[in-house]
Amino acid sequence: MSRAERRSDGARGCSDVPWLSMEPLHGPRQETPVDPTRDYYEADEGTVMASVACWSPVAQRGRLKQWSVQCRTGVAHFFTCARPGRSKGKNQHVSDKDVSRWVDGLPGPRTAIISLLGRKGGPEGPSEFSFYSFFGGLDTAGERLNWPSFQEWLNNEHAALGILIKEHPTFDFCRIPDETLQQVADDLSELLREQRTVVVVDSGGDTRTNMVCKYLSANEDSRKL
Repeated sequence: MSRAERRSDGARGCSDVPWLSMEPLHGPRQETPVDPTRDYYEADEGTVMASVACWSPVAQRGRLKQWSVQCRTGVAHFFTCARPGRSKGKNQHVSDKDVSRWVDGLPGPRTAIISLLGRKGGPEGPSEFSFYSFFGGLDTAGERLNWPSFQEWLNNEHAALGILIKEHPTFDFCRIPDETLQQVADDLSELLREQRTVVVVDSGGDTRTNMVCKYLSANEDSRKL
């Protein structure tokens, strides 16, 4: 039974990016060979991220995209994608097994997730975590029940991966406030400096993540996915 079916409480109410140079990227990235037997690639020498492992179902059905952004030390890369189980439909319960498949397919190593998931349609809408056996940052006490947080679930189910969650809850189909966009940019900057592989997640892997990428003046670079 999904959390959406078990909820007992209602919903609650609800630039300058100093580490980035806003100059456009100069020229394309140098291509590096891909080993099709492992489906991975090594990033450019001198970039913030050292290597990325890609799982094709995430890239194809999870709308995984890679982005490049100019920073003070060169070109940095990060990813965007849809939430776990989004390909099953907008309102379908997502099993722990399906979430684990999504987690196992995320880029890495040292993966960090910046989650934009909050509520659908506004502060009075349903939780975007109601499909799962864990709760999000905007969930009420009645919605959380005895479930773990997303971070706690990852720590329990995928401890060896050491995935870190940074939550910035937003509303689906609503503009993200500049203050929140700046907070996302600050977290992204910190995580990249820590040599993390960063994945920004919203519901469909498109609208809100694109707002973040536009704010960062990031360029899509998904040729190898």
